[in-house]
Amino acid sequence: MSASARRWVPSLFLVVAIVVGVLALRRSGESYRPPPRDASFWRHQVDSPADGTRATAIKYLGKFGTEDDLEVIRPILTEDPSGYVRAIAAESLGKLGCERAVPLLAAALDDPYQPVADEAVRSLAVIGGEAAFAHLAEAAQKGSQHRTAMIVAVALPRFQTRASEQLLIDLMNETDAVQIRWRTIRALKQVGTRTSVPELRKLVDNPFVGTEIGAAGVASPEGEVVVEVTGEIREVVDEILAEAITAASSRPPWPR
Repeated sequence: MSASARRWVPSLFLVVAIVVGVLALRRSGESYRPPPRDASFWRHQVDSPADGTRATAIKYLGKFGTEDDLEVIRPILTEDPSGYVRAIAAESLGKLGCERAVPLLAAALDDPYQPVADEAVRSLAVIGGEAAFAHLAEAAQKGSQHRTAMIVAVALPRFQTRASEQLLIDLMNETDAVQIRWRTIRALKQVGTRTSVPELRKLVDNPFVGTEIGAAGVASPEGEVVVEVTGEIREVVDEILAEAITAASSRPPWPR
């Protein structure tokens, strides 16, 4: 073999090796298929030590799972050390739409991490039914202002019933919290019937009567006003009240 031939033979072998390697990679890529990311796949991720992985697994179980996955999500909602993961679990139970989850979500209303309780409110509203309403009604009447406001704004309008309307009327009349007062008025715009109109009309002259603000404002112990009813706030609430009265006036009472 000549000297020139000896020089190009190694280059030829290198080119052949590269071509063979490329073809092998193509064949392996064509034959490999990643496992389907269905409910079965996500169930295997629930025990991950990583919060993000557990949260993602629970999220997709809510999307792809069945009622049987309630038992997979239950210990996450009740025992997981991450509040973020527990909140995702509460949200996923609502997506499953499982009535058997109602007692579990009702207990989550008292979770010390607020987003968990908020997601429990949303999920109970999504699931609906008499049992879910009963738990929400109890929580609205005995809970913190935040929880009551959350239930009024997010959950009660979804229950188009006489019981929901009456609960909103009671909360509107009994609360001394402004944030609950104006939210009940707005919710009655969606749920209220002619039954609620007389109660709404009582607030026309002063929608803040009986609240912590009253007609002027909330004073600190030193006498300084810390929350003032401005003209803009009054205008907004008056508009919500007028809309609620108009909407409620057009609906006959809910059947008993």
